[in-house]
Amino acid sequence: RHGKLFSGSYDCSIRVWDLTTFRRVRSLHGHTDAVRSLAVAGDTLFSGSYDSTLRAYDIATLKPLRVMEGHTGPVRTLAVLGGCLFSGSYDKSVRVWDTATLESLAVLQGHTDAVRALAASSVPHLKYVFSGSDDSTVRVWDAVNLTCVCVFEGHEDNVRVLTVDSRYLYSGSWDKTIRVW
Repeated sequence: RHGKLFSGSYDCSIRVWDLTTFRRVRSLHGHTDAVRSLAVAGDTLFSGSYDSTLRAYDIATLKPLRVMEGHTGPVRTLAVLGGCLFSGSYDKSVRVWDTATLESLAVLQGHTDAVRALAASSVPHLKYVFSGSDDSTVRVWDAVNLTCVCVFEGHEDNVRVLTVDSRYLYSGSWDKTIRVW
């Protein structure tokens, strides 16, 4: 849609790539630590960094829109569902942000260790966001009421990756297993 690809880096930058020429067209700066997560919502690019902040950029102009603060630990993962951006952090929380106003809406708590993975339901009428943590659990959050509706237990080590399709949630862990929920 925008003809651009974005990549985050340990050098604190975001690189912008042209999808027609496959050349780098720009680097975005501002974070003071590694950029570990990126997400696009409409015409806005969001970045999450180990500097504990998120940043929002206008995709058309590549100008910064806002520094979004609230996490007290590195931001490791981002997911978008509807008009909300969800950010997971080493501070053990998932924060919810309005993608239009860029304001914080809520803090989802329950994990007892770092949140390293997020995934959003791909089924339109099921508004769920899933979070994976170093506490070895996966939490299911109702994205409308912003409440935890279920906790999946079974992994024996950190949950590092999540993906979801129309039927299942898949979680990958340092315990060398992939679980299907």
